[in-house]
Amino acid sequence: MVMHPQVEYADVVATNAIHAGIAASDALCLITLGGHSKADNHVDAVRYLRSAGGDHTALGRLPTMKTRAGYGVQSLTVVNATRCIEWAKKLVAAAETKVSPP
Repeated sequence: MVMHPQVEYADVVATNAIHAGIAASDALCLITLGGHSKADNHVDAVRYLRSAGGDHTALGRLPTMKTRAGYGVQSLTVVNATRCIEWAKKLVAAAETKVSPP
């Protein structure tokens, strides 16, 4: 079976977006709080980001998709990969704003 390239690479696209979102969250926390969550528990990272004033909702959604993209039997859909990109963009934009305020 030949898959459409967008479907074939949806997991890769989502995984890269997820890593970008997590890195942006860490950067935002470092800039705002002077540290970031080092726990293996993603819930702790979400709480930490909330205390930094970041979009903890976007970060809270990414770990579920990370598990599905990396270990799921079925690949993510293009729609879900796109959602990961959107959530990551919010986190990256927030971190960029902290680094270079308007």
